[in-house]
Amino acid sequence: MQFNNDNTNNRILIGTFVSADVKNASRDFTRNFKKEARNFKFVNLEQLHVSHQFLGDSVSPESIEIIIASLNAGKGVLQQLDITIDSIAFGFPSQKNPTQIFWTIDNTPELNEFTRKVHLIIQKNEFWDVKKFKDRGKLTQHITIARTKRDISSSYAKKIRPTLSAKLPMKMTIDHIAVIKSVLSAEGPKYWELARFEF
Repeated sequence: MQFNNDNTNNRILIGTFVSADVKNASRDFTRNFKKEARNFKFVNLEQLHVSHQFLGDSVSPESIEIIIASLNAGKGVLQQLDITIDSIAFGFPSQKNPTQIFWTIDNTPELNEFTRKVHLIIQKNEFWDVKKFKDRGKLTQHITIARTKRDISSSYAKKIRPTLSAKLPMKMTIDHIAVIKSVLSAEGPKYWELARFEF
């Protein structure tokens, strides 16, 4: 497994890797976004994922092992779920200076219940290095396509938002969850699958 022997830089989240259709749509978006692409670092298509719950920036190897064991034991309560990708956005509503472009996901009661179950499986354990509270749906249920290379002004964000376009809505089935390590490097965001649980 690709995590550190100490608790530094183990940025961990729970997610689902995307379908071929979402990869293709993301590839098409990137091709049509060439004019502004120089200001962004794009996520590798094979690493695109739905973020369900961010667990923390400095999760220890011991906690990662417990999280993996807990999800393996508790995955029986999880069922496949169809989701709808309904828009493309640059920055979250609370961000004055946006940092990422992402697909947004329809925040349905069924999806919230799914992420609640994942959260409860993990929080049965007492961790000192894992976030204790569930992320709000609109903050967590998204698919990051690209991150900015540098600070972006609100005026620049306002300028390019009208250029963000894609054929929507898209459907996708959540048929697994994965424990994912995230690294925000100079070359761009990178993600490693540490464990996967299908259902």
